[in-house]
Amino acid sequence: MLFFQLLASIFILFTVQRIAKRHQQELIPKSELFVWLVFWAIVAVAIWWPRGTDIVAHWLGVSRGVDLVVTASLAVIFYLVFQIFSHVHRLQRELTQLVRKLAIKEQGAKQGSGTDKAS
Repeated sequence: MLFFQLLASIFILFTVQRIAKRHQQELIPKSELFVWLVFWAIVAVAIWWPRGTDIVAHWLGVSRGVDLVVTASLAVIFYLVFQIFSHVHRLQRELTQLVRKLAIKEQGAKQGSGTDKAS
């Protein structure tokens, strides 16, 4: 178990370092930095104190800590996928509107300059 804990801790430290670097480069806001730091701190606590997940699970009415972790992880993953799809759909709408505006502007410029061969 110790090997896994050390390996996971190295991974967490590497990930937190990357998150901090992205924040320094102003690629993520302070609120997102805070959320990620809290998330990885909770993961680190769960790795080094696995019984803690059992205690929290029993407090929430779940039989085992691993059941709580899996269920919560799936819920978070589905929520994030929903957010990503929503963002992609919004970007698609914005791109479609932009392309339409550019096409109308370009068509207007062609008609205004007399380069339209149909005239």
